[in-house]
Amino acid sequence: MRKYSSFFRPAGMKKSRPLVKTVQELAIKYGVTSSQIALNWLINFHGETLVAIPGAKKESHEKENAGAMTFSLSAEDISLLDKKSAGFR
Repeated sequence: MRKYSSFFRPAGMKKSRPLVKTVQELAIKYGVTSSQIALNWLINFHGETLVAIPGAKKESHEKENAGAMTFSLSAEDISLLDKKSAGFR
């Protein structure tokens, strides 16, 4: 599926770069991985209407995914991510 998605073509990758950079910066700020920021944001942004089921092939992936719930993104950071992602909906 990804090879057909415009998000994974050069123009899409260029468009998503500011959002990716923000996720990476927040990962440093919170001392977690970019994946944990993304998963935490997804869960908090959509609230109780979403059940995240991240994939994991290794036990280390399971632990990393679980670690996404060991911290809370600030309302300001959730808003920042929401604004940066607005063009992708």
